[in-house]
Amino acid sequence: MSRRSGQRSHRAPSANNQRGQATLEFALLLPVFVLLALFGIQVSMVGLDWLRVQHAARESARQGAVAVDDPQAAAQQSLAVSSGLRANRYNASVSVSAELVVVRLDYTSDTNVPVVGRLVPSVKVSSTVTMYREPDMTP
Repeated sequence: MSRRSGQRSHRAPSANNQRGQATLEFALLLPVFVLLALFGIQVSMVGLDWLRVQHAARESARQGAVAVDDPQAAAQQSLAVSSGLRANRYNASVSVSAELVVVRLDYTSDTNVPVVGRLVPSVKVSSTVTMYREPDMTP
C-alpha cells in the first residue's frame, strides 16, 4: 500500500523524542526556578537585616533607659558597638526625656544577590523603640 501525499504516519512517539522534550522543558524552566530561588534568598537577607535593626534599636533604648549619667550617649554608643549594622548605612536618632528614651533607627538594606540585586532596589528598614527610664538606684 502506498501512502498518499499529505498524510502523516500515526506512530507512537519514540523514547528519544520523549527524552528530548523533557530536556527542552527542563532547559526552559531552569532559569525561572533559579531566579525564584535567588529572589527567596534576597527576601531572607532583607528579613535578617530587619531583625538586626529591631534588635539594635531595642538594645540601644535599653542601654539609654538604664544609664545614669548620659542616657543619650549610652544609647548612641550601644548602636555603634553592638548593632552589627554597617555604620554608613544607618541613621539613628535618640531622644531622652525625664521618663522616656526613644530610639529611631533607619537602615538601608543592600540587595546584592546576583541577578536579583540588579532588579530590586535597596530596601529601607526602620524601627522605633520607646522605653521607660529606670530610676536611679545608686545609694
